[in-house]
Amino acid sequence: MRTLIKQIALVSVLTSAPAIALSQTAEPAEEPETSGQAGLETGAVEPTIAPIEGQIILQSENTILAKDLIGRTVFSHEGEVAGDINDMIINFDGTVEGVVVGVGGFLGIGEKEVAIELKKIKLGSRDDGSMLLILNATREELEASPEFKSARDQKIEFQTETSMQNLEDGLPPATEPEE
Repeated sequence: MRTLIKQIALVSVLTSAPAIALSQTAEPAEEPETSGQAGLETGAVEPTIAPIEGQIILQSENTILAKDLIGRTVFSHEGEVAGDINDMIINFDGTVEGVVVGVGGFLGIGEKEVAIELKKIKLGSRDDGSMLLILNATREELEASPEFKSARDQKIEFQTETSMQNLEDGLPPATEPEE
């Protein structure tokens, strides 16, 4: 029994020692006087932090982050689930042209992607303050619309068609030009 008490006492002393050491504060050492050369000695003064030109430090209230849109459910004007946002289409000038909405399918299998101009999606909020995205189209209308083709998909499709045409004409398949 005495051994158990000694072990408990030893454990409590060992575990409280770091907390006691951290709670003690030392008086700061006085800085040596310099002869008007403040900031030249190593580590004496932190450099001034200044934003770079064009840097955004705080998000404004009338903006939204892409990560807050991607994956978000889009509802029809009737309140039914129309699809979910899979991607965004951003112009080279930085403006958002639209969003790519995944429609149909199950767990992404058999899903069709339809691109919608961002200005056609109404941003609202629910009673709990969460974001609500409403599109003036039904799920059926989206499923019946033409599928979105990215620039990459268009390029691959063109190369495939060109290669197939070359094979039919007895020419070698088209290859990507070297840069």
